[in-house]
Amino acid sequence: MGEGLVVQFHIHHRRTGVTTSIENILPELSKYYTVVWHGSNLNTNFQNLNFYELIRLIRSFNKNKTKIIVHVHRNIELIKALLMKVFFCKFTLVATRHSSTRASWLTRFLYGLADYVIALNKLASDNLSLENTIIPHGLDIEKFPVVNMLPSSLGIISKYTIGIVGRIRSLKGQKDLVDAVLPILQMNPDWDVIILGQAKAQDSDYIADIKSNIIRNKLDDRFHFVGEVEDPRPYYNIFDIVVVASYTEGSSMVPLEAMATDSAVIATENVGTNSLIVEDGINGYLYPVGDINKLTERISILMQDPIKLSSVKKNARKSIEEKWTVEQEVVCLKRVYDMAYRNK
Repeated sequence: MGEGLVVQFHIHHRRTGVTTSIENILPELSKYYTVVWHGSNLNTNFQNLNFYELIRLIRSFNKNKTKIIVHVHRNIELIKALLMKVFFCKFTLVATRHSSTRASWLTRFLYGLADYVIALNKLASDNLSLENTIIPHGLDIEKFPVVNMLPSSLGIISKYTIGIVGRIRSLKGQKDLVDAVLPILQMNPDWDVIILGQAKAQDSDYIADIKSNIIRNKLDDRFHFVGEVEDPRPYYNIFDIVVVASYTEGSSMVPLEAMATDSAVIATENVGTNSLIVEDGINGYLYPVGDINKLTERISILMQDPIKLSSVKKNARKSIEEKWTVEQEVVCLKRVYDMAYRNK
């Protein structure tokens, strides 16, 4: 039975970065606790309990006066957990705020009712205006081995590739990458660009603008819009460079996944945990948000210098192994769980 019970909530209609982060921590948490989850869309062998099953299980742990942690990640989950706590059973409630944007009054009110609050980076911490502990995401590196694959294995006829991963919308910065790479792609015929992510109807104007710019420059054969894929790892394995052009993030898994699979990451500076993960010029490059010229410069460095590209890729994998594993994340979570339980 370990040190008690941990329940992870995941109430969401689709898979997101939050989904991946929860899936990563469950096996590691199970080394210390009995672990279950509640909600939908997690790809895991751990038991998913419906509302009534969950109440019964928590009550059985209540009888033994055992540590019980319910860990939520969204407002809707907080509301449901708070109702459970008021009307049905006792537990320690821990809430993680995954967004870095300024929290609304409702979010601040709900998170203020939790026993302990976690933020993913300093900006998120500051924007909560509540006492919290910063714990960034870690990566299960065993799921992201370095595999040498050629772009042709995925139907991409080029020697080298630049990738960008995430839903296609303005906050993810796909247009910035396209605008940055268009001036240099003609001079580098061995390179193609792969845009991996969901395209939604509400972002159609943004996507159309990107594609029209590519067509105007007569480079539509060098850009590949893949769409959303269930498993992005084969694409990570053919990327030489991954650009993380986001304008806002909590603690993105993309730089961790890309660096673990031997890609050189170029990421926006001071966004989410980018500047903590990427050491400029060593295991990747940083550039100011929205600075197209600087992004072009960073991409050119790696395009033109194969030795530098190889060095950055090697350092990237090493840094993830040393500093950004899920084991390190769970050690920090366990410390918070113990503190929250003692102080509630």
